[in-house]
Amino acid sequence: MPDINHLYDKSDKMDSYTNSMTETMVKATGKTLEEWVEIARTCPTTKPKERLKWFKETHGIMQNRAMLIFSILDGSPIGGYDNPVALVDALFGKFVTQVPLYQSLILAIKSGLPASLVLARKTYVTLQRNHTFGVVFPSKQGLTLGLALAKSSTDYPGLLPITKPIGGSDRMTHYLILTEGDDLKKNLMELITEAYNQS
Repeated sequence: MPDINHLYDKSDKMDSYTNSMTETMVKATGKTLEEWVEIARTCPTTKPKERLKWFKETHGIMQNRAMLIFSILDGSPIGGYDNPVALVDALFGKFVTQVPLYQSLILAIKSGLPASLVLARKTYVTLQRNHTFGVVFPSKQGLTLGLALAKSSTDYPGLLPITKPIGGSDRMTHYLILTEGDDLKKNLMELITEAYNQS
Protein backbone atom coordinates (compact mmCIF):
# COMPACT_ATOMS: atom_id res chain seq x y z
CA MET A 1 0.00 0.00 0.00
CA PRO A 2 1.59 3.33 -1.04
CA ASP A 3 2.28 5.99 1.60
CA ILE A 4 0.66 9.21 0.37
CA ASN A 5 0.72 11.26 3.58
CA HIS A 6 3.39 13.56 2.14
CA LEU A 7 1.19 14.39 -0.85
CA TYR A 8 -1.37 16.50 1.02
CA ASP A 9 -1.25 20.26 0.59
CA LYS A 10 -2.24 23.18 2.79
CA SER A 11 -4.65 25.76 1.42
CA ASP A 12 -3.29 29.31 1.38
CA LYS A 13 -6.86 30.41 0.66
CA MET A 14 -7.94 29.33 4.16
CA ASP A 15 -5.12 31.38 5.72
CA SER A 16 -6.04 34.36 3.54
CA TYR A 17 -9.71 34.01 4.45
CA THR A 18 -9.10 33.83 8.22
CA ASN A 19 -6.68 36.76 8.00
CA SER A 20 -9.32 38.78 6.17
CA MET A 21 -11.98 37.93 8.79
CA THR A 22 -9.59 38.90 11.58
CA GLU A 23 -8.71 42.23 9.95
CA THR A 24 -12.35 43.17 9.37
CA MET A 25 -13.71 41.92 12.71
CA VAL A 26 -14.03 45.35 14.37
CA LYS A 27 -15.62 46.97 11.33
CA ALA A 28 -18.09 44.11 10.87
CA THR A 29 -18.96 43.44 14.51
CA GLY A 30 -17.85 46.41 16.62
CA LYS A 31 -15.47 44.29 18.69
CA THR A 32 -11.95 42.92 18.27
CA LEU A 33 -11.24 39.23 17.87
CA GLU A 34 -9.76 39.20 21.38
CA GLU A 35 -12.97 40.69 22.82
CA TRP A 36 -15.05 38.05 21.04
CA VAL A 37 -12.82 35.28 22.37
CA GLU A 38 -13.52 36.52 25.91
CA ILE A 39 -17.26 36.56 25.17
CA ALA A 40 -16.99 33.03 23.74
CA ARG A 41 -15.69 31.83 27.14
CA THR A 42 -19.20 32.49 28.51
CA CYS A 43 -20.86 30.07 26.05
CA PRO A 44 -22.91 27.61 28.13
CA THR A 45 -22.20 24.60 25.88
CA THR A 46 -19.18 22.80 24.40
CA LYS A 47 -21.02 21.11 21.51
CA PRO A 48 -19.84 22.66 18.20
CA LYS A 49 -23.26 23.14 16.53
CA GLU A 50 -24.83 24.47 19.72
CA ARG A 51 -21.93 26.92 20.19
CA LEU A 52 -22.44 28.32 16.68
CA LYS A 53 -26.20 28.58 17.26
CA TRP A 54 -25.59 30.33 20.61
CA PHE A 55 -23.28 32.89 19.00
CA LYS A 56 -25.77 33.63 16.24
CA GLU A 57 -28.82 33.88 18.48
CA THR A 58 -27.13 35.68 21.38
CA HIS A 59 -24.69 37.97 19.59
CA GLY A 60 -25.65 37.95 15.89
CA ILE A 61 -22.30 36.43 14.89
CA MET A 62 -22.63 34.19 11.85
CA GLN A 63 -21.03 30.76 11.45
CA ASN A 64 -17.66 31.56 9.81
CA ARG A 65 -16.75 34.31 12.27
CA ALA A 66 -17.99 32.17 15.17
CA MET A 67 -15.83 29.25 13.95
CA LEU A 68 -12.82 31.56 13.83
CA ILE A 69 -13.50 32.86 17.35
CA PHE A 70 -13.94 29.36 18.80
CA SER A 71 -10.84 28.11 16.97
CA ILE A 72 -8.82 30.82 18.74
CA LEU A 73 -10.47 30.00 22.07
CA ASP A 74 -9.82 26.27 21.65
CA GLY A 75 -6.31 26.75 20.29
CA SER A 76 -7.06 24.79 17.12
CA PRO A 77 -6.98 25.89 13.48
CA ILE A 78 -10.31 26.80 11.93
CA GLY A 79 -11.96 23.71 10.52
CA GLY A 80 -9.19 21.46 11.89
CA TYR A 81 -7.52 21.37 8.47
CA ASP A 82 -3.96 21.43 9.82
CA ASN A 83 -3.83 17.62 10.11
CA PRO A 84 -4.86 16.17 6.74
CA VAL A 85 -3.84 12.62 7.65
CA ALA A 86 -6.17 12.62 10.67
CA LEU A 87 -8.99 14.07 8.56
CA VAL A 88 -8.59 11.37 5.90
CA ASP A 89 -8.29 8.61 8.52
CA ALA A 90 -11.57 9.77 10.07
CA LEU A 91 -13.22 10.15 6.64
CA PHE A 92 -12.39 6.56 5.70
CA GLY A 93 -13.04 5.15 9.20
CA LYS A 94 -16.09 3.14 8.07
CA PHE A 95 -14.75 2.51 4.58
CA VAL A 96 -11.26 1.10 5.16
CA THR A 97 -11.60 -1.28 2.21
CA GLN A 98 -11.66 1.77 -0.10
CA VAL A 99 -8.36 3.16 1.23
CA PRO A 100 -6.02 1.26 -1.18
CA LEU A 101 -8.02 2.46 -4.21
CA TYR A 102 -8.12 6.00 -2.81
CA GLN A 103 -4.36 6.00 -2.21
CA SER A 104 -3.68 4.70 -5.74
CA LEU A 105 -5.94 7.41 -7.17
CA ILE A 106 -4.24 10.24 -5.25
CA LEU A 107 -0.80 8.89 -6.14
CA ALA A 108 -1.75 8.74 -9.83
CA ILE A 109 -3.12 12.30 -9.74
CA LYS A 110 -0.07 13.76 -7.98
CA SER A 111 2.31 11.82 -10.25
CA GLY A 112 0.54 12.75 -13.48
CA LEU A 113 -0.50 16.28 -12.46
CA PRO A 114 2.18 17.43 -9.99
CA ALA A 115 0.87 21.01 -9.82
CA SER A 116 -2.48 19.80 -8.47
CA LEU A 117 -3.31 20.38 -4.81
CA VAL A 118 -4.79 17.64 -2.64
CA LEU A 119 -6.64 19.22 0.30
CA ALA A 120 -8.25 17.11 3.00
CA ARG A 121 -11.58 18.20 4.46
CA LYS A 122 -13.88 16.57 6.99
CA THR A 123 -16.25 14.94 4.50
CA TYR A 124 -14.22 14.86 1.28
CA VAL A 125 -10.82 15.45 -0.29
CA THR A 126 -10.69 18.28 -2.80
CA LEU A 127 -8.48 18.39 -5.91
CA GLN A 128 -7.47 21.86 -7.04
CA ARG A 129 -5.45 23.71 -9.60
CA ASN A 130 -6.62 27.31 -10.07
CA HIS A 131 -10.08 26.14 -8.99
CA THR A 132 -11.49 22.90 -7.67
CA PHE A 133 -11.50 20.31 -10.45
CA GLY A 134 -12.42 17.24 -8.43
CA VAL A 135 -13.55 15.80 -5.13
CA VAL A 136 -13.07 12.33 -3.68
CA PHE A 137 -14.93 10.69 -0.82
CA PRO A 138 -15.96 7.21 0.30
CA SER A 139 -19.56 6.01 0.11
CA LYS A 140 -21.52 2.78 0.54
CA GLN A 141 -21.49 2.33 -3.23
CA GLY A 142 -17.72 2.77 -3.55
CA LEU A 143 -15.10 5.49 -3.85
CA THR A 144 -16.82 8.55 -5.35
CA LEU A 145 -14.88 10.79 -7.71
CA GLY A 146 -16.61 14.03 -8.69
CA LEU A 147 -15.18 16.04 -11.59
CA ALA A 148 -15.76 19.50 -13.08
CA LEU A 149 -16.06 18.69 -16.77
CA ALA A 150 -17.45 20.27 -19.89
CA LYS A 151 -20.97 19.01 -20.51
CA SER A 152 -19.72 17.17 -23.59
CA SER A 153 -17.53 14.82 -21.54
CA THR A 154 -20.15 12.13 -21.13
CA ASP A 155 -18.78 9.19 -23.10
CA TYR A 156 -16.72 7.65 -20.28
CA PRO A 157 -18.25 4.37 -19.00
CA GLY A 158 -20.06 4.89 -15.71
CA LEU A 159 -19.78 8.69 -15.80
CA LEU A 160 -22.99 10.20 -14.44
CA PRO A 161 -24.26 13.81 -14.34
CA ILE A 162 -24.46 15.42 -10.90
CA THR A 163 -27.92 16.60 -9.90
CA LYS A 164 -26.97 18.28 -6.60
CA PRO A 165 -23.70 19.80 -5.32
CA ILE A 166 -21.15 17.36 -3.89
CA GLY A 167 -17.91 17.89 -2.02
CA GLY A 168 -18.64 21.45 -1.00
CA SER A 169 -18.56 22.67 -4.59
CA ASP A 170 -21.18 23.39 -7.20
CA ARG A 171 -18.46 23.20 -9.87
CA MET A 172 -18.70 19.39 -10.08
CA THR A 173 -20.70 18.30 -13.12
CA HIS A 174 -20.12 14.53 -13.24
CA TYR A 175 -19.18 11.68 -10.95
CA LEU A 176 -17.96 8.08 -11.02
CA ILE A 177 -18.20 5.32 -8.45
CA LEU A 178 -14.92 3.39 -8.30
CA THR A 179 -14.90 -0.02 -6.64
CA GLU A 180 -12.19 -2.36 -5.37
CA GLY A 181 -11.88 -4.23 -8.64
CA ASP A 182 -11.35 -1.06 -10.69
CA ASP A 183 -7.88 -0.23 -11.85
CA LEU A 184 -6.89 3.31 -12.68
CA LYS A 185 -6.93 2.97 -16.42
CA LYS A 186 -5.15 5.46 -18.64
CA ASN A 187 -8.45 6.85 -19.95
CA LEU A 188 -9.57 7.65 -16.37
CA MET A 189 -6.44 9.78 -15.94
CA GLU A 190 -7.25 11.44 -19.27
CA LEU A 191 -10.68 12.35 -17.90
CA ILE A 192 -9.15 13.70 -14.67
CA THR A 193 -6.58 15.64 -16.73
CA GLU A 194 -9.40 17.17 -18.78
CA ALA A 195 -11.03 18.45 -15.57
CA TYR A 196 -7.63 19.69 -14.34
CA ASN A 197 -6.97 21.58 -17.56
CA GLN A 198 -10.38 23.27 -17.39
CA SER A 199 -9.86 24.49 -13.80
